[in-house]
Amino acid sequence: MLIALGAWVILMCLANSHDEALTLTPNTLVISLDVGVTEFKALIWTGIQSSIIAALIWVIYWLNKRFLIAKLLGQFGLFNYLCGTFVYLLICTPIVFSLINVLPISGQTLLLIPSNAQGIFQPQNYVFTFSLIALSTPIILLCRHHRTERKLFELEQQNKQAELTLLQQQINPHFLFNSLNNIYGKVLCQSDDAPNLIEHLSSLLQHSVYKGHKDFVSLEDELNYIKHFIELQKVRLSGNINLSVNLPRLNTSAHQIAPLLLIVPIENAFKHAIANSLERCNIRIDCQLEGNRLALICENSFSDQMAKDMKQSEEHTGVGLQNLSKRLSLIYANTHQLNYGPEGDHWQCNLEIELT
Repeated sequence: MLIALGAWVILMCLANSHDEALTLTPNTLVISLDVGVTEFKALIWTGIQSSIIAALIWVIYWLNKRFLIAKLLGQFGLFNYLCGTFVYLLICTPIVFSLINVLPISGQTLLLIPSNAQGIFQPQNYVFTFSLIALSTPIILLCRHHRTERKLFELEQQNKQAELTLLQQQINPHFLFNSLNNIYGKVLCQSDDAPNLIEHLSSLLQHSVYKGHKDFVSLEDELNYIKHFIELQKVRLSGNINLSVNLPRLNTSAHQIAPLLLIVPIENAFKHAIANSLERCNIRIDCQLEGNRLALICENSFSDQMAKDMKQSEEHTGVGLQNLSKRLSLIYANTHQLNYGPEGDHWQCNLEIELT
C-alpha cells in the first residue's frame, strides 16, 4: 500500500511539473520520462497535496486493517465485520472526500481518483472506498496468516530447543551421580584406583561441561568420552563383568554428532551390571561407522529377576532411554532408528544415526 501511494504521489508531481509529462487519452495513460522538470513550485505544491490525499487513503486502509479486520472479523466473526464495513463506508467516505475536495488539486483530471465535480456524496466516491477495502482485505488477511504461521514456527522451534535443553539437563546429573558413587566407594576403601577414577571423571566433566550443551560435537570427542566412562566403570566392576568393547578408530573430526547420545545405552548396560553385582554380567558394546551411518549395539545379560520387575513396571527402562528417544526425535527426526528391549537372556539396544 505504501509503495502504491508513493508511486501515485510521484505521478501527480510529474503531471504538474511539466505539461507533457503525462497525457490522458480516452483509454490510455501515457507517461513520459524524457522531459525535465520546469515548474518546481508546482512540483512541491502538488507533492504536499498529493501526500495529504495519500495519507487520507492510508487512514482508510489502516482503520480497515487495525479495527475492522483485527477486531470485528478476528473477534466477532464475518457477519459483524460486514455490518461494520457497511457503516464504515457510509461514515468514512464523505468525511475523507470532503477533506480531499478542499485541496485545489482535487479538480485535476489526472487525479486518478474521484474528483469534486459532483460533490462528496456521489456514488463514485463510495465505489472508490469500497474498492480500496475490497482489494486490500485479502492482502491483509494473507499477510496476517503468514505472520501467524511464522510466529507459530518460531514458537515451535523455541519449544523444541527448550525441551532439548531440559532433556540434556536430565541426563547429565544422572550420569554424574553414578560416577561420583564409584569414586566414593573407592575412596572409602582407600583403593589405589581412586586417582585413576578421578582422572577419568575429570575428562568426563570437561567434556560434559564445555561440550555437553553444544548442538553438535565431533564424533571423535564423543567416542573419547565413552572410553573414559568405560575405563571408569571397569575399575569398579573388574571382578563381576565380562566386557567386550569395539569402538571405531577415527583419524579425523569430520563427523559431527549431538553430544551425550551414545553414552545413554552404554550407561544403562552398566547400571544393570551394578544392579546384578552378585552375579557375573556380560556387556557387549559394538560401534561401527560406515560412511555417515553410525550403528551402536549395546547389550548386557538379562536376569530372570529383571524380567519379572519389568512386567510389573514399565518404568524399569529408566528415564535415560526415554529421554534418548525424545532427543533423537528432536535432533534426528527422520534419520535415526532406536530399538531396545529383552532379547532372550540379554537386554539389547540398537541405535543407528545418519551423521552430519
